[in-house]
Amino acid sequence: MHRVALLTSIISTYSAEGKPVPIASATVEGHTWDVYKGPNGDMTVFSFLPAGGKQINSFNGDINKFFAYLIKSQGLSNKQFLKSVGAGTEPFLGDKAVFTTKAYSVKVNYA
Repeated sequence: MHRVALLTSIISTYSAEGKPVPIASATVEGHTWDVYKGPNGDMTVFSFLPAGGKQINSFNGDINKFFAYLIKSQGLSNKQFLKSVGAGTEPFLGDKAVFTTKAYSVKVNYA
């Protein structure tokens, strides 16, 4: 089972200095992302963080574009389906992460 985590950081590859190392860089929906891959229990998690630590203050995009990237470039099965969507912060360094929003919405189009 795979879980796609967008803008979060669950990672398993670290440099000699103990810092997380992305497995790839991808441009999806007008932004460049560092892509991470790692386990979370029985699941494999793919995480997309803004490249170079850049902050994104507003995002509006098609989650399917992230899935398309993972299928084409990271071997994600195209038999996967979206089960749930969430948003928030998950700091891997420090404890001062803040997620503030006035609106949050997801629209699912069924084929």
